[in-house]
Amino acid sequence: MKDFKGLIYIELKPTDGNVPELVRAVCEVILVSPLRPQMIVKSFRLAAIPAIRCQLPDVTTAALFSPDIMTFLKRRKHIVAIAREFGADQISLHRTLVTRRLVSLAADAVMPVTIWTADDPKWVSRCQRLGVGALITNDPAGLIAVKKVRRTLIR
Repeated sequence: MKDFKGLIYIELKPTDGNVPELVRAVCEVILVSPLRPQMIVKSFRLAAIPAIRCQLPDVTTAALFSPDIMTFLKRRKHIVAIAREFGADQISLHRTLVTRRLVSLAADAVMPVTIWTADDPKWVSRCQRLGVGALITNDPAGLIAVKKVRRTLIR
């Protein structure tokens, strides 16, 4: 396991009132892990982000946003401001929220963007065009197979 080179996304899913306990428990595990530099802790409950940063300032954090956020916001650009306000290092968006402008605003704020959950192979090239840093999928083998086929056809 120590030889693993990829990123590890840890999503905190606290229930009402247990944010401090969950953060404390997760931080205890992360603290002793040799893979800590590769970990990104994220949550829809944005209050978890400053709590993580307080206990583990060297761990990367991400603010998670679902399409429901647009019920409260007039413009997507406010997503970047909210994530920064809570101290997140990155933004993790549902694929329906990603736009070229939002990715550009996030880049200006030095906040890489990850999208979730993109199982359609078209998202690989779309993410590259938009400048999205990472893609979360339920079908990594399917996306890798499509990329290999495209590479073979292009050569």
